[in-house]
Amino acid sequence: MNEAEPLEKSDDPAAQARHIIRQCLTATLATVDKSGAPYVSLVLTACDTDGTLILLLSTLARHTRHLDGDARVSLLFDGTGQRDLPMTGPRVSVSGSLERTTEPRHRQRFLRRHEDAALYADFEDFSFFRLTEPEAHYVAGFGRVNRISEPDLVTPQLPTNDPELNEENIIHHMNEDHRSALDDMAQFYCGTELASWQMTGLDAEGFDLRSGGRAERIDFPEILPEISMARVFLMEMTKASRK
Repeated sequence: MNEAEPLEKSDDPAAQARHIIRQCLTATLATVDKSGAPYVSLVLTACDTDGTLILLLSTLARHTRHLDGDARVSLLFDGTGQRDLPMTGPRVSVSGSLERTTEPRHRQRFLRRHEDAALYADFEDFSFFRLTEPEAHYVAGFGRVNRISEPDLVTPQLPTNDPELNEENIIHHMNEDHRSALDDMAQFYCGTELASWQMTGLDAEGFDLRSGGRAERIDFPEILPEISMARVFLMEMTKASRK
């Protein structure tokens, strides 16, 4: 890693698509009603450590009731930001099927990213869902279109040989003891002047930050071989951001 410059964006379309999906706090969800007509709504999103999409949905919502008849969905992740010409910006459409999940890690990662959702996550009508058999249509701009299959959307789980070195402990350590480092990295790598950033997720490719209603994603210089390397990378990236 060149410590004098921010990390260069990957030229791999699949990596770019994964970056956008992980960074977005929301997506537009398209479901199919009983008549076969499409229906779209706005939903909160999160990702498992391997990139599997996680949603928290209420059975009182129309889109959830549609899933009982047809579990196929599509989600649009908008990475165009505040561009003057939005159609020149990146966006990712991901299709697949939603199924309920009771995996504790899915709940933990979703609620860490969306703390307010803890107020209603345990209501009887709410359930967590994961997207299965995903396939993506990634548009990077005019004429730059890529089809991305599941093997390139889902990445290996981050291995660990030390139970004390896990995602939760590293995130807690960074949020409690190194808040200024998170602010410095957000400014250096993401170009934001916002402060009070908190780490909400960590995986083999990078980590997620949130400050109020804004989220950022910072990729590591290379894929972590195992979780103990996360601290090494975070230290190096903090030093780079303070030069």
